Amino acid sequence: FTVWFIETPPSRYCRGVGEVVGAAVDFFARAHNEGVMLRLAVSAGGLGNRRLRSMDDVCDFLRSQIDGMDASAEWRTYDVLVEPFLPFREVYATTIQVTWLGPRWIGLYDRQVLDGKESSGVTYPSRLDPLTPQARAMRYKTLLYGWILWFLQYRGWADIDWAVLMDGRLVAFESNARFLAHSVGYAIWLHLLGGKGVFCTNDHLHVSHTATLEGLLSYLGEKGILWMPGMNKGVIITVPPGMESLSYVICAQTHEELDAVTAVLKNWAESTFQSEAA
Repeated sequence: FTVWFIETPPSRYCRGVGEVVGAAVDFFARAHNEGVMLRLAVSAGGLGNRRLRSMDDVCDFLRSQIDGMDASAEWRTYDVLVEPFLPFREVYATTIQVTWLGPRWIGLYDRQVLDGKESSGVTYPSRLDPLTPQARAMRYKTLLYGWILWFLQYRGWADIDWAVLMDGRLVAFESNARFLAHSVGYAIWLHLLGGKGVFCTNDHLHVSHTATLEGLLSYLGEKGILWMPGMNKGVIITVPPGMESLSYVICAQTHEELDAVTAVLKNWAESTFQSEAA
């Protein structure tokens, strides 16, 4: 499908469980063997997206959402997009701010995706050369989207999530006109590094239920990567460990430094499960 010169997946608009199941049956019947995506029109980022690989998975998931759960009413009544899952090789995000004078370009991010369905964060600036045809196309089409929002009298943050499919096509699979999760990382990076260097975010690092903020801060301090005044790289915890998850921002001077700090942090996350087993 193409909307405003932007290629998108062939989504089907549904409302209610019956329509969702019917659309999923149709996509599977057309040999979409990679599965289907369910996207809530109103969601908490990736929490409203689900990749399901079979009709049994679709039915089991919907049943888990509606059986005896008052909070699941959205799956009965909200707008849901059902679309075939499109295998991709790279994913990006482009961000703008829609001001009273028009859209202002912020930048191109590398996006991390878990199991092909759930965003876990971004890296900025992207490793992709901004002069490549794909990068230039994403910028042009995002600004076009921004002007449409401007004419609709929207003002604020907005972004588009992009996928480069296995055949090289560029597809926009999601857009957001709201304050974005990675806007927090962008603001921290501007404040601490003055817009120099690089940063990455992680909105959901899986940790043991036994993980504590005190233990994490002690570990980061020992490794010398806990952000402190005067440092040019380090970790800033944005959501402390809880409910088997934590969120953070890493600021650094290079992508290589980001990778090294990220590896240390993930080693700690893995160690929390070893401690739990012990």
